[in-house]
Amino acid sequence: MRQAAGEITVTFDVEGIYGYKCAPHFGMGMVGVIQVGESTANLDAAETAKLPGKAKTRMAELISQVGGAGRAEGAGSGSTWPAD
Repeated sequence: MRQAAGEITVTFDVEGIYGYKCAPHFGMGMVGVIQVGESTANLDAAETAKLPGKAKTRMAELISQVGGAGRAEGAGSGSTWPAD
């Protein structure tokens, strides 16, 4: 079994939507979303990211809460999503 990595610090220099995952629990839906600033320009990329079962369901729930009622228009450049 892996030990927890402990506390990490991440600095975001570009506004947008960022996804993250817990590697050992990814398939069980342990994912999250960070919105940096007001920009939701890369929200389309977030919504179309390929994720397994429960992670996909959970990410969709989280994304539905991002950016409030309005959505900025734009394409998926600049997004960062959980990689395989």
